[in-house]
Amino acid sequence: MASPRPVNSTLVSTSVVSLAVGFLLARLLLTRSPSQNVNKKDSDTSIVGSNSSTKTSNQNGFDSSSNNQSNNEESATLNNCQSLQGQNLSQISLPSSTYQHPQPDEKYTLHCYDHCPFCLRVELILNRHEIPYSRVVYGYGQGAPLRHSGYDPTGGPCKLLGTKILPVLEIRPNNTNNNTSFMGESLEIISYLISKHNLSLPLVAAPPWLSDWHKRFAPVKSALVRPRIIALTHLKDWADPRDVEYAKAKYHRLGFDYEEADRKTSESLEEMNDLLVELSELMKGGGNPSPSIMPYGFSGDDVCLLPDLRSLTCVAGVVFPEKVRRYLNYHLQSSKKMGIELYDDYAIE
Repeated sequence: MASPRPVNSTLVSTSVVSLAVGFLLARLLLTRSPSQNVNKKDSDTSIVGSNSSTKTSNQNGFDSSSNNQSNNEESATLNNCQSLQGQNLSQISLPSSTYQHPQPDEKYTLHCYDHCPFCLRVELILNRHEIPYSRVVYGYGQGAPLRHSGYDPTGGPCKLLGTKILPVLEIRPNNTNNNTSFMGESLEIISYLISKHNLSLPLVAAPPWLSDWHKRFAPVKSALVRPRIIALTHLKDWADPRDVEYAKAKYHRLGFDYEEADRKTSESLEEMNDLLVELSELMKGGGNPSPSIMPYGFSGDDVCLLPDLRSLTCVAGVVFPEKVRRYLNYHLQSSKKMGIELYDDYAIE
């Protein structure tokens, strides 16, 4: 009888350490950031009452233990990018070993809104790395409480995690009927994809010059985008008039004045166009073939910024400098096959 082959303990230890380091770096990729605090009114929400962003569904794809229609529906937690200043981020990335597509018995479905910057963060990663997935888009008011001008309060996104949050990544293995899982929060999903598929992505730097610019950019963007994005009724997000009614009621409750934003359109456009010129001058990696914010290429900073710039394309009169337009076009090109496009053709004055 042959003796068992000895285990190479050094190799095992090295593998374990590599896996642990890779996972920890994935978790650190993108975290909340006061420096890019757009406004929690615009964020996707955290999963209330859960220690994890992943839930396992029952046969109906609904976790009744999470069925909580609270007032938090989309304003609980801002998932933005935390400043990791002082680190040499060009040297900090996740393992860049051979890319792995999902196994044949695993399928991804991303539940999302087309207009949502947080949803687009996830789609940028999926499409950039050619990770196959299907896309389900919801009406913006579906699943919101009736008292908040919503409709179908237990439907839409609520069937996924029991509350109205998007994006949600559905992970569906074919080898079992009851093991479908749902993961919420954009940055948690991105961290999962990086760890699962051995992707390489430099961490968010959020340097002071970018943080300062973003603080000035965010309120002007909201003033221009909010009154106009709801007019893009060719999108599933706003196909039902109740979706528009819900969005307006929501932001009214949160203090947004649509009439004032309309009156200040000229002023806001002038300010935004100046900000975009400034951004063009600030960009450190604006060369070919892949423009980026930081000098070492595509990173978490781009994942946070590109969705906001895409939202601006619904505003007629916004002038993108050549470098910023090339940056936007380049990184959104891979998403066209999924029906994700810029809004230039539908821009509203």
